[in-house]
Amino acid sequence: MSLFRTYSPRRLWMSTLQLVNAMFHTRPSFASMPKSYFKAVIHAHQCIRSDLDEVIPREQEDNHSQTEDNHSQTTIEHVHASLQDLEKRLFGCQTDYPATIEGCCQHTELLQQRLGKTSSCVVV
Repeated sequence: MSLFRTYSPRRLWMSTLQLVNAMFHTRPSFASMPKSYFKAVIHAHQCIRSDLDEVIPREQEDNHSQTEDNHSQTTIEHVHASLQDLEKRLFGCQTDYPATIEGCCQHTELLQQRLGKTSSCVVV
């Protein structure tokens, strides 16, 4: 057992599952061992967004430019941007974490902690 935390795509997925559990009373179903952790994380983020859209629909954004941005991003940058969007929608702010697996894990854990200990969650 190591004294230092290790950050991996699997750990990011597990943190994301904990975030989903904090958000939903009855959570959407996910594969326990997905084929791609990154794809599963993005899918979980989309489920959260979809649920938030049912509460307060977002104004239509320019999907064309957003699609072009997604193609120029690396996978971890895409996950990072998705986390920033979720934080902005939930809390109205964005915390700066690096676009790394470690940064995404820490950002996911921060969102989960903020949901668990504060009542300042605002759907924007």
